[in-house]
Amino acid sequence: MVYSLTWLPAVLEDAGLKVAECPGWRTRGRGDVGAIKGVMCHHTAGAQAGVMPSLGTITSGRPASANAPALPGPLAQLALGRDGTFFVVAAGRANHAGAGSWQGIATGNSSFIGIEAENSGTTEPWPDVQLDAYQRGVAAILKQIGAAAIMCCGHKEYALPTGRKVDPDFAMDDFRHRVDTILTGGAQVRPPIPATDASGRPTLRRGASGALVSEIQRALGIAADGAFGVQTEAAVRSFQRARERVPDGIVGPKTWSDILSSAPSATPAAQTGVGTPAAPHSAAAAGPTELKPSEACFKTIMAAEGCRLEAYPDPATGGDPWTIGWGTIGEGIARGVSWTQQQCDERLASDVTDFAAGVAHLLDGCSTSQAQFDALTSFSYNLGLSALGDSTLLRLHRAGDFDAAAGEFGKWIHANGKVMAGLVKRRAAEAALYRG
Repeated sequence: MVYSLTWLPAVLEDAGLKVAECPGWRTRGRGDVGAIKGVMCHHTAGAQAGVMPSLGTITSGRPASANAPALPGPLAQLALGRDGTFFVVAAGRANHAGAGSWQGIATGNSSFIGIEAENSGTTEPWPDVQLDAYQRGVAAILKQIGAAAIMCCGHKEYALPTGRKVDPDFAMDDFRHRVDTILTGGAQVRPPIPATDASGRPTLRRGASGALVSEIQRALGIAADGAFGVQTEAAVRSFQRARERVPDGIVGPKTWSDILSSAPSATPAAQTGVGTPAAPHSAAAAGPTELKPSEACFKTIMAAEGCRLEAYPDPATGGDPWTIGWGTIGEGIARGVSWTQQQCDERLASDVTDFAAGVAHLLDGCSTSQAQFDALTSFSYNLGLSALGDSTLLRLHRAGDFDAAAGEFGKWIHANGKVMAGLVKRRAAEAALYRG
């Protein structure tokens, strides 16, 4: 079920804020909210390092401890990173308020949007960019619901009995004054990322498509399929980080300038103008060393794996190997480990690139279409390169018997001797992709 608060990302983006949507947020909630009356501010009391280390807990819930019982997630609709990025966690009701009252309203979970801002709560200074985003985000939400600044409260102000909560650890009267100044137009608000640069190139982010996206992909050395997805966003973040830009994964004027200055020469796409459609996706075969995983490969893997921000046991064994993110396993992944969405996306991009290189090596120069390469990379990401290397699937593909090779996908549906429904669905999707 899609819940009510689907307007959150647009409202925050319109206020010039950085927004990252977490997978599944539109259908996440403890049921739906009621009429929203205000915003409740929290701090996470989480780790002192990292942009948003508490995101997994906010999304999935808090395990039981010696001091508190388990609390199922989501624990807020929004999480706010130290770099000023809002992570949209849920569109439904969240377990963030508990018992209490503010301005005569005692239905905190149903009536207030909860924001969990990353801060250890141990006298850690609040970064200016985070506190400014906090104030502007609250003001944007209050404007959306037609409420005044007084309808922003701290958890410590709402919670009963008095003193039950201490977050957030800044002065709420000062915070509300700043929010009121923004609402009444008296504050200098940071402008949003410009819609275009001086040459008319649009600001691009995940979900964009077209020839200019292909231009960015070529400059970053990834498959130029014209679709701005998780692979492209991760590559943009890496590019920005290397140049000491804010790694938000958005190609605005500054990042456009960096990309163009790093390219050896202007590409034809740079001269085609805004709105030029991407070239049709070619089905022609190429040498595997020329191929890189396209967005179709990533979409197939992401649809099959799903993304979880806290480590979980293997569904076939109930234990090892523990998995996190988009199906990531390996060293350091165990019970209790949590990642941010950005960590999950960047690890996916890195791992798929590595598996694709292994697939290219196994193909050993045989004729392979982009769709076939994507399907074989997804297969290997799930089962490993050794499984592909020893398979009849690979032997038939290298022999050019593509129809028979496509039929081999459906044989790889067992785990620990059991047919797994998820593997049946995944192999069918890979076979369909392979056939193009």
